[in-house]
Amino acid sequence: MAQITVRQKGILAQCTRDWPLFYMNDFSRIGLLVDDLNRADAVLLEAGYSIEPGEYEIYVAAQGDTSAQVLQMVALLQNQRMEVEIADLINCVYQG
Repeated sequence: MAQITVRQKGILAQCTRDWPLFYMNDFSRIGLLVDDLNRADAVLLEAGYSIEPGEYEIYVAAQGDTSAQVLQMVALLQNQRMEVEIADLINCVYQG
């Protein structure tokens, strides 16, 4: 089962969950950035998603087609008038 990471916009926190022990090339971890993490958590729980809380993010269980579920989550949150975007969550890591 895959997990989709959802993080609050504007919070600079390094997520190291499931990073490889060693990597030589560019590395990215795609997830969602939202304007209100607590509200996103409540909306996703109410919609039936299984959520695991993290220190600065939540992890949403995805079964089956993960990319389709990401799009469904974006639509669900946008329908609740939330700002949400798909983003690379590893943008604060130097990879030189």
